[in-house]
This record gives sequence, structure tokens and C-alpha cells, in this order.
Amino acid sequence: MIVELAPANGDLVEQLRLEAQKAGELGLKPFAEFYATWCPPCQEIAISLEEKNLLMIDAFTGTYIIHLDVDIWLEDEWEQAGFEFEYIPIYYRLDAEGKPTGDWIDGSAWA
Repeated sequence: MIVELAPANGDLVEQLRLEAQKAGELGLKPFAEFYATWCPPCQEIAISLEEKNLLMIDAFTGTYIIHLDVDIWLEDEWEQAGFEFEYIPIYYRLDAEGKPTGDWIDGSAWA
């Protein structure tokens, strides 16, 4: 499952908390994904998922992906929520309260 968060819907910390709660209710692991529409690796991941690439589908099985566009969310907002990064896409595993657990993988993995 993939959901997109927007600043117009309120505070990032609260939105993440609510989405992590929904993920838990569905028995899924919540992850926050920071991405951008102009990012080539982000585009490739999106295309792979749209085309139902079995490797990508398998990789995302059991996850609840919370999309956060770095061009929409301000750096102050994501830093206040406990996120820091240099590369995108980056995926942070979240706890039941929507806070980063310290487990992550970033765009450097795609070179």
C-alpha cells in the first residue's frame, strides 16, 4: 500500500502517527519514503511498481509506504519529525507512533 502525505492535511508528525497506526491495523510495516518527481531512481521505482515488476512487488510486500515529496515538504518539517538525509529516495522504517526507528536505506544504494 502506498499513500501520499501533503502539508495541506496538517502537521507531518501527526500525519505519520496516523498512517503508522493504519499500517499496524492492516498488519503492514510502515515506511516513510522521501522522493522527488525529478529524481531518476525515484522515477524508476515508480515505473517498476506501475508495470507490476515482480521483483519490486515482492520487495514491497508487507509494507505500507508513506510518500513524502521533498519539493512539497520543507526541510524544517522533516527534520522536526526526526529525519535527516542527503540522498533520495530514502526509506525510513517507522515505529507504531510514526517515528523513525533508525532503520533506513537511501539513494546511495542505487549509486
